[in-house]
Amino acid sequence: MSSRSNLSAYCQIIYVNMPDIPTIYFYIIFYLMSVGGILLNLFLLVSYKYRLEAILGKRATFTLSMIFLTVADFINSFVLLIDLLFLIFEDSLTYKILEMLKPFRNGMIVIECFLFDLLAFDRLLAVIKPLENKWRPGVIKLVTAIVVTLCLIFEVSLRYCFSDFTIVCDIRRIVGRILNVYYILIFSLFIIVNYACYATLFLYFIIRLKGAQTSSMRNILKMAKILFISAFLFNISLLPTIITAFIGSFFSYTVVYLIYIHIITNPLILILNNQGLRRIFLHKFISVVNSTI
Repeated sequence: MSSRSNLSAYCQIIYVNMPDIPTIYFYIIFYLMSVGGILLNLFLLVSYKYRLEAILGKRATFTLSMIFLTVADFINSFVLLIDLLFLIFEDSLTYKILEMLKPFRNGMIVIECFLFDLLAFDRLLAVIKPLENKWRPGVIKLVTAIVVTLCLIFEVSLRYCFSDFTIVCDIRRIVGRILNVYYILIFSLFIIVNYACYATLFLYFIIRLKGAQTSSMRNILKMAKILFISAFLFNISLLPTIITAFIGSFFSYTVVYLIYIHIITNPLILILNNQGLRRIFLHKFISVVNSTI
């Protein structure tokens, strides 16, 4: 029996029957959807860059953050594509290719975590900066660095566990023996923590920058909205996975479609949160509608 068969038997994976579509076409469809969302992100990022070229300070930080988010989107999309291949296709050649890509994939997960933790580190410094008058700056930076490092270790460990199929199967088996619900509690806890982090960030910007008059402050607030809405959409897209875990199924293709909808709509959120881009988008939309009438 092949390693793939052993792995499937060990995990007792329930595959959902897909339409009889050739592998290459199925891969191309999802790849184009993913790349389309990434290219749109890059296009919008360039638009921001040209507007902010001559400006330093917080607007430059905003642009840098958008670059991080774009890179993270690309990494997340690439990892998701590998996940799709790993879970859907049972071809032995595909499985061997995935085994060769596994170290690179784990590296991408680490980089993704690191980028988001860089953003978290920057935001955390902004939150505790008022404490510098009461505490020593060195102590504040040390505490912040320790917190972010612990978060990074936790995230990398958790994501590596979910990326390594053998570890995932062990988690499902151990938790299943106790509660008979796979690793649903770990997954739910991860989502709750994720919501809490983004909600805290969003509330901080609402309270701190509500009366902001400068455009740089308003842009940072818009970035907070984008982060929060994107996290909300992504977590909503994970709900079908939680539901299918409760009913005993390991994977639902509904979650694949919802995650890709999230990837495609992420740039759209960026458009709607920018006044100039929103005006251009609506103008083009109205022009197309008028031309078809």
